[in-house]
Amino acid sequence: MAMFLIRSILFMSLIWYSAFSDDVRVDVIHWDLEKTSGTLLRMDDVQMKVVDDSGSVESILLDEVACVLFRNTLEASEGDSVNFDSTGFLHQVTGGRLTGKPVFDATAFTWKNWWTGASLEDLSVIRSFNMVDSTDFSGLSEVEDVVSLSNQDRLAGFIDSIENGVIALEKTDGTTLRVPLKNVDRVRFANPLKKSSGPSIWSTRGDRFQIESIQFVADSGFTVSGRSMSQNLLNGIVFQGERITPLSVVPVTLHQTKNTPRFHLPKPLIDQRFSPFDASSIELSGPIRAEWRLGQKGLGFVCRVMVPRSALSSADMRIRILDGEIPLTTFILDASSPAEDVSVRLSGNILVIEVLDGGNGPIMDRIRIEEALLITPDS
Repeated sequence: MAMFLIRSILFMSLIWYSAFSDDVRVDVIHWDLEKTSGTLLRMDDVQMKVVDDSGSVESILLDEVACVLFRNTLEASEGDSVNFDSTGFLHQVTGGRLTGKPVFDATAFTWKNWWTGASLEDLSVIRSFNMVDSTDFSGLSEVEDVVSLSNQDRLAGFIDSIENGVIALEKTDGTTLRVPLKNVDRVRFANPLKKSSGPSIWSTRGDRFQIESIQFVADSGFTVSGRSMSQNLLNGIVFQGERITPLSVVPVTLHQTKNTPRFHLPKPLIDQRFSPFDASSIELSGPIRAEWRLGQKGLGFVCRVMVPRSALSSADMRIRILDGEIPLTTFILDASSPAEDVSVRLSGNILVIEVLDGGNGPIMDRIRIEEALLITPDS
């Protein structure tokens, strides 16, 4: 009995410690679209334990988890490696993304990142890299490598090597240009994209790391692929990345609503800043009907719909989520109820979101769709 009491006291102390110290607050989205919110107690290669606000502990098998969103509220500490001087991004063909910058005097192409350090990069696994705050590669050839210079010129061909701060670019006529890396803004390779598999984490700095493992113990923190990582640098994790698609990458078609015709349909505003799971927020101005034609039927859809702060005082609208023409859920958004979590399963392949006038006139009826994900069911 004494041993049982001691274990009970220790366990309750752990819950208390997690609830009142540097909590790791999480939202866990399951493959069945259920959501568990609370404080993370432990995570290993098999399961995670989460305590909700009532003190109940839930054990969740990682095989049941689609993604985990870390709700960090702490300020980054000096030991979090956040002061690393990063000027750009390197994108890998499998979806990985590394903040940082190239090492100009390296004998082979080397990218320096705050987490991975200075590492040699095989050119065949790079999709692109940029050294300025821009990732605009629109209008570029898909069959040639393209080098965009700081003077706005573009050079196309095949990149033979990047060595000692110089890009060797072979043109179609057989000539080779030698381009100093310091004169380059962006490089886009013609390497084909590949679907990623296995776990990936998103950092608060904009990285997406493909990892081998992640563990967490309340009194010692996170261990990612065998190395410690501060909780303040973690934004989210997926365990099967190929089954998670951000809605923001799917083209959207806009229509006027039946009862409120309008002559102008404002384009959706997509926030290009990096976010967990690359799920950029989407802002719609109502009244409007937005349709996304999806690649397959039967997908799950989760998101949070909210009123932007600037539109809160005049907000009064009705939101409808439809499976083609079949209503799935309807709710009101206004100043007293400015946000709603959505979790629905589609039977077809057309997702519809309607923003309808709630009765006080369609003035400043705007919504922002946050953390919108399409989840592929297990085949």
